[in-house]
Amino acid sequence: MDTLLTYRWAADQVSRYEIRVEFDGYLPIFGGRNATSNVQLELEVKGKDAQSVTYRVTEFSMKLDETPMSFNAKNIQGFFPPADVTFAATGEVRETTAPKTKLPFRLPGLDPQRLPEISFAPIVFPSKPVNEGTAWTYEKVLNGAKTEYRVRVESLRDNEAVISGEIAQRTTFGEDASGAVVALEAASRTVQSETLGKATAVFSIDEGKLVRAEIAATTQDVPSDGTPTRTLKTTIQVKRK
Repeated sequence: MDTLLTYRWAADQVSRYEIRVEFDGYLPIFGGRNATSNVQLELEVKGKDAQSVTYRVTEFSMKLDETPMSFNAKNIQGFFPPADVTFAATGEVRETTAPKTKLPFRLPGLDPQRLPEISFAPIVFPSKPVNEGTAWTYEKVLNGAKTEYRVRVESLRDNEAVISGEIAQRTTFGEDASGAVVALEAASRTVQSETLGKATAVFSIDEGKLVRAEIAATTQDVPSDGTPTRTLKTTIQVKRK
């Protein structure tokens, strides 16, 4: 049965999402090192109208090799401030008040300005009805790099759409001699980076909201100076409370 998938909110309606991001491999922080890290945050999403919301980070924690870092929901506001975002019904962002802030570390998948698109509104749906087996593609820009999505409807039943997808991002960035990320014009070496991943998501058809999603991706960085290729595995889990 053909089904139109659209995001919908209601004025003052509040949804809360838990997001967990895990990293294992080369982390481009503190000059670059192999480590594990996890970031946990909670988002409060409040509807303004059918296609506009206000969101804010209400909880935040981060660990590096199981050691808690000093970030929390209060001091992270400079990077993830409360913001308003307006979507098309398909999930495409039309307007956002989120500023272009830079984290004190560079981690794949964490783009402060694009937080809704990597959490509660990660899928851009077709403007026409879909059926089981319908597939489509779209692009986003995350962390300044084009990201390609190939998406397919796996099932439409019990008021839920089960979606699968593949993600690909290829970019080039610069590093200084210590391994810190810098502008290309100031870099002592460049790095060719490729991220490939797979995703699954469950979307509530009647409510017009994401129920849960998971992304598993692998990033490979190839430095131009011949130093070894670096690998980072990333898992992102999103769940509506």
